This record gives sequence, C-alpha cells and structure tokens, in this order.
Amino acid sequence: MSKAPAPAAPPSFTLESFPVTFVVLAEHVVGNGRIAWLDVRPSARHVSAPHALRDLAIEETGTVARLLARNQSAFPVLFPSDLVVGGGKQTRTVERSVVVAAGASTEIPVRCVERKRWSPGDGAGAFHVEGTLSSVTRSSFVRMKDRALDDRGAYGLDQNQVWAEVRDELTRTGVTSTTESYADFLRATRPPPAARRADYEAPPASANGVALFVGDDAWIEAYASEVHLVAQAPSLLDDFRARVDALGAPCADVAAALDDVRHAALVAIAAIDGTIGASYALRGTRAVGSALFLGDALAHLAVAV
Repeated sequence: MSKAPAPAAPPSFTLESFPVTFVVLAEHVVGNGRIAWLDVRPSARHVSAPHALRDLAIEETGTVARLLARNQSAFPVLFPSDLVVGGGKQTRTVERSVVVAAGASTEIPVRCVERKRWSPGDGAGAFHVEGTLSSVTRSSFVRMKDRALDDRGAYGLDQNQVWAEVRDELTRTGVTSTTESYADFLRATRPPPAARRADYEAPPASANGVALFVGDDAWIEAYASEVHLVAQAPSLLDDFRARVDALGAPCADVAAALDDVRHAALVAIAAIDGTIGASYALRGTRAVGSALFLGDALAHLAVAV
C-alpha cells in the first residue's frame, strides 16, 4: 500500500502577500557604497511625522521604558523605531515603530540611551526629536530583537544591551559624553543643516524609501510618505557618508537584497496597547527587521541585510 504524500508546507506570509512593491527610482554608486531611492507601495500616506507636528506632546510616565505621546492633531502620527528624543529624565529611543491615532494619548515603548542621568537637569526640558540612531546601531538592535524572539518569544531589547551599544558607539567615534548620552553622539557627528551635500543625496520627488549599501551590508527603510523620508534622510546619509570607502570595490546588487526582503517571512508580534496598526518581525535568508501596516498599507519598514 503506497504511503500518502506529506501535506505541502503552508506558503510563507511575506511582504508580497499584501502585496508590497518596490520600484527603484534612482541609483548611485559611491566607492564601495550604493544608494537606491525607492518608491514603496501601497503606503499609509495620510500618516504624519513627529518632526513637523506642533500639536504633539511627549511626557514622562514614571516608567523608563514608556513615554506618553499626546497626539492633538487631526492625523495619526508614526513614531518610527530608533527615533531619538532628548529631554525629560533621560534621552530615549523608540524601541518599536508605532502609530498613535488622531486625538489619542498613549504610552509608547522606548529604551534609555543616556545611562548616567536620572533627573531633568543639565538644561533638559520638554522632550524633542534629536535625530535617529546610526545604521550601525540599528542593525545591531534589529538582530538583538530577532534573537529575543527566538529566546524569549518577545520582540524587544534588553536595557543593558542598549547601554552597551551606546558606549560602543561613543567609543568607536571618539565622542565624549559625561552622561553616556546618544544625544551627544548625534550633536557631535551630524553636520549642520546648511552643510553642502552631494546632488545624489536628494530623494526624488516620489521616493518614500531608501536602500543604503556599504560593502556587503545594507540598510533598507521605507516610510508612510515622502515627508517622513525627507525628515530622516539626512541622518541616514550622514551614516552612509561616514562609512563608505571612496576607493573600495562596488558593493552588491540592489535587486538581490530587495528580493530577500520581499520574500522574508513575516511573523506577527504583539500590538502595543493604545496604538493602531499591525506589527511584524521580518525574517529572511539575510534580511532581519520589522514592518508596520495600517490595513494593507505600509507605515514603516526597517531592515538590515
């Protein structure tokens, strides 16, 4: 009697399942680096960015791992992962991408990135956006969260690991900070807004995403809209410029990396109470990161390859 064939494995749930598409609008090679500006669809273009909002307040909750976001605007607001906010009792970074609904107040998950300050002193007042963690630190963090999903079944960061990464970043770049604050790193390493930039560093009009390659490593990120990318692009490109070797051999092909991202499995992760949207860990052959959706529209994608 012949043995019945084993049932076929269920298809993986991926970005293509939504479906999400990537269009490369422009591509530039710089030594061993490559910049690819992307149009990523469908995206939640009605979502606002915290950089430009006046009707937004961020407050302490009494718990280091949570901040209260009060969105008094008429639009939902995206807090992308790794956004750094200074002020309060310590400088914090957003641990996971979340969207706060219009008119809502909710607690968002954060991690402390200033180990030696525990009070609102030294000129620190209301919270404000300082910038974004470097792609080096962000790549480390997404891989830590991916391992935590296997080890603990939870997608999050260990606070001691975060402080160790901040110390490593300060040491690597020679930045001195009496409170071991990531805000001091940002202020010391980011050029002023008026600094001259290369023509290829300006996103095309319809770009809401970018793929940055240095050697064999890549950071790929897409936002709800062009406004978010414009706000984040200077920090991303500063990191790229600091790491690229102008005399190095050209890096890997963009298409292969995007293909890995498209076909990576999406694993649902628990929602943050009071926020809207569906969150997923993205786990590919090389690609590791996260994705946040509002319905079928992408609000944020952050991936290390």
